[in-house]
Order: sequence, then C-alpha cells, then structure tokens
Amino acid sequence: MSKKEPMSIALKAKLLIQGEYLLIGIIFLVVGILKLTGVFPTNGYVRFRIFNFVTLLGSAWIMFDFLWSTFSKARRTKVDYIDKILVLPAGLAFYTFDLICLVRWNDGILPYAAIVMGSVFCYIACVYIFQAIYHWFKPTKALLAAIAEDEKTAEERKLEAEKAVEENVEKENDDA
Repeated sequence: MSKKEPMSIALKAKLLIQGEYLLIGIIFLVVGILKLTGVFPTNGYVRFRIFNFVTLLGSAWIMFDFLWSTFSKARRTKVDYIDKILVLPAGLAFYTFDLICLVRWNDGILPYAAIVMGSVFCYIACVYIFQAIYHWFKPTKALLAAIAEDEKTAEERKLEAEKAVEENVEKENDDA
C-alpha cells in the first residue's frame, strides 16, 4: 500500500477559499431566485428602508474601494483588480436604486425592489462562482502572500530547530 502524503497548507487554503466563494455564490443565487419568483417577498416598509441604507453604504464602499485600487499603486499590488471590477456593477446598481428609493420615499417602489434585488443578487452569485473557478487556477495575491509568509516562517522554524540540535550536540560533546 502506498502512503498518502499530507495535503499542503497551500492546497488546504485554496480549497477553503474556493469553498467559501462557492457557498456565498450559491446562497446569493438561491436568495436572488427566491426574490425574483416572489417566494421571498419584499415587504415591510421599515425593513426595506434599513436595507436601503445598508446597501447604500455597501455600494459606496464598493465604489470607493474600486477607486482606491485604481489610483493607489500600493493597494493595487495587494488586491486582485478583476475582483474589484466585477463587483462594481452591483455597487452601481444598488447605489442608483437606493438613491431612487430615497427620492421616492413611498411604498410604490416595493414591487420594483424584488426585481432589482433579485437581479443584483443573481449577478453577485455569478461573480462569486466565477471567482471560485478563476482563483482556483490563479490564486489571489493575498493567498500567495500568506503562503509565502507561512513558508518563510516554516524555514525559520526549521533553521532554529537545526541550530538547537547542533547546540545540544556540542553541549553533549563538551560534557563527554
């Protein structure tokens, strides 16, 4: 029987991250489809307004993060630009819809909310599923940096262990 080698830290991390991307994508897809089909209706004026303010802040962050990644060379070296570009349409869609909802502060907008929310949620699901596949073949810069740091610390631990063994051998030789 052949003995299986343990899974590397890099492979474990890739599997975990891709699993998270897929899980989030599936959740957004299910919620988006439920919104579009009317199974998960948009009702509750107060909850809808809270959703508007939360998505307004979230979409503003998405646009700010895109601009930050675009104009900051230091930020661009740390993030994957494709991830920032792909979520930008969702941020713009929610930002526009939230501004319309704030201007038309009445219940007449609720029927359109399910269409917008469901569509954007399905788009976000597609983005996350794409990222899961794309980043399997081309890992994120953050993952690569973490793996490099882990390998660096592993090498340092190995060198420290070798040094400790050498010191123990020298000590034993001196005692003998």
